[in-house]
Amino acid sequence: MSRIIAEVAQGYEGRLDLCRLYIKAAAKARANAVKFQIVYADDIAQPDYQYYDWYRQLEMPVEAWQEVRRLASVAGIPLFTDVSGDRALAMARTIRPDGLKFHSSNFFNRRLMRQAFDIVPHVFISIGGIEEDEIGGLLADIRQWQAGERITLLYGFQSEPTPVELSGLARLPVLKQRFGVPVGFLDHVDGASPDRMAVSTMAVALGADWIEKHLTISRHLEIEDYVSALEPDEFTDYVGQMRRLQQALGSTALQLTDGERAYRHKAIKKVLALRDLAAGHVLGEGDIELKRTENVPPGQGLNDPALAIGRHLGRAVAAGSAILKADIR
Repeated sequence: MSRIIAEVAQGYEGRLDLCRLYIKAAAKARANAVKFQIVYADDIAQPDYQYYDWYRQLEMPVEAWQEVRRLASVAGIPLFTDVSGDRALAMARTIRPDGLKFHSSNFFNRRLMRQAFDIVPHVFISIGGIEEDEIGGLLADIRQWQAGERITLLYGFQSEPTPVELSGLARLPVLKQRFGVPVGFLDHVDGASPDRMAVSTMAVALGADWIEKHLTISRHLEIEDYVSALEPDEFTDYVGQMRRLQQALGSTALQLTDGERAYRHKAIKKVLALRDLAAGHVLGEGDIELKRTENVPPGQGLNDPALAIGRHLGRAVAAGSAILKADIR
């Protein structure tokens, strides 16, 4: 079954009070994890970069991140974090989240990524904007690190918001087959769109092991990363819908379920005697007909005439009566 990450991203805006609210909302919605981006400006960009000052506003001291770790533990929800670079990874090493994610911007930072496997049991790697051969190269390295069983690839990209037609869901099963690892989907559909829940549902049907969906306190307040996010009540509905609809997938086993067997017994016609037949009679096509009947115990009747034709009857069967499995020799 697919698991759901409540993605806060940078929506906490460097404020511990907002972190507290997000953790509470994610836990109440029964998400499988809540995720924050640990951001330090100098991890990401040079001072002349247009968003450098904004990244500085997101920076929080170790005490704040330790409190985030504590709040998630108290709420009973796993804590995942993105890491912006070396300083953020050092913070993750201090607070020990349950999972780490690498944004595509750090896809080629093998040194940083290698260290992550010493900190957390599972690492998520975003592959938005990454070429197929580059993904293969990274996975080859990770397998050399003996960590191939501890990763999930996350497909999707943010274009604030991402149009439905650019979601690329058909790639999910291809990626799973090509690379042989779990694959998740980064859902960045407009949070105000009528499709804000449907695209994730489609991703689940295509085999997504994880779904990352943005959570915001309020789209009206335009808190950072709100564009593709759901508000707390919407997120609760989203998780409930996802869990409910996943049941429709059922099992990949082709054996009939109890419900299907009951349907088969009720709906599929049974082999009946077209006329009175004596014991020892060799059945021919003119001796039988197919009709629904209420007079056959489950599992004892015949549905396929081929199982009866050319066989001897072990007992006499009256016209209109079912020919049972036990009757033929």
